[in-house]
Amino acid sequence: MKSKDEYIDSLSVNGVFGRLGMDVFGVLSVSGSYLYMLGENQKSQSYEGTAGIGETIISRIPKINLAEVYLRNANIGIYDKYDEKGNLATPKQKAGRFDRSPGMYWGYRTGFEITSGASLIWDYRYGWKVENGKLVSDNHMLLQTALRF
Repeated sequence: MKSKDEYIDSLSVNGVFGRLGMDVFGVLSVSGSYLYMLGENQKSQSYEGTAGIGETIISRIPKINLAEVYLRNANIGIYDKYDEKGNLATPKQKAGRFDRSPGMYWGYRTGFEITSGASLIWDYRYGWKVENGKLVSDNHMLLQTALRF
């Protein structure tokens, strides 16, 4: 069995990665990334996007220091495509960029200031998983703490 570092040395991939972001006058912050990699018998394609309230607005809301929504889809074209009821599509197809799949999720984050430099982040994520041959919801709520120095 190979260790991870031995596997990476033998892996040869080529592709594209891009990331863009912008802040609109401190009112809105938007960013996104795209990855497309090809290798021997391998293909990886994913994207991620985030939009949030900018610092100019968020600083005027007491006790809130983060408000954003996000969308991510990993392993595009790897998972099977499912219909609206969660059944496999016919004829059997692969999920595209905006199709629900186990690699896709979206959600929102809200940060509450506990004290200066410390916050509690509420992150609710909507996603999907395959269970008994059907695509079903796989939602998660995360609570995180963050310290800023």
